[in-house]
Amino acid sequence: MQASYNRQMEQIKQLVDHDQDSYLKDFFNQLQALGVTGDD
Repeated sequence: MQASYNRQMEQIKQLVDHDQDSYLKDFFNQLQALGVTGDD
């Protein structure tokens, strides 16, 4: 039982990490589109 629980948590963590990654990329792309970037 414990092993399958840990495996589930690991999968959830990977999903969340992946979602955060795409979210941050989208967010950054939107900022760039608005011309709000830190490299002037």
